[in-house]
Amino acid sequence: MMSEGRMLTPDWNLYDTRHVVYRPALLKPEVLKAGYDWAYREFYRWSSIARASLHHGTLKHQGKHFFYASGWKKFEAVWDLMIRARQLTCMTPLLEGVLSRVTGVKTERPKEAPVFSILSQDVMPTNS
Repeated sequence: MMSEGRMLTPDWNLYDTRHVVYRPALLKPEVLKAGYDWAYREFYRWSSIARASLHHGTLKHQGKHFFYASGWKKFEAVWDLMIRARQLTCMTPLLEGVLSRVTGVKTERPKEAPVFSILSQDVMPTNS
């Protein structure tokens, strides 16, 4: 794509799935972006999040999925701001507080553990 001149930006801050960073071969970048935005809105509607939660076995896992997906996706602008400001660790107690209410278990972690590993352990549903 580089040799074809289809890369639109070298700015790695834009490589986040929300920005079109290349010119598709058979589609205008604006059309690709509009399609992505539509699909994102549809996938993360409240009703879609609730419906997806119902496919997670136990009531506990349904609750985890619902609170994780809605908290992450419906407040994405806040999370994006916290990540860019490098303040995500300040939000860890809030995340753990929400999860402990859902799961009934307080989570304890070493100070140096990255929040994403905590999220994947505590929130992501398992088959059990």
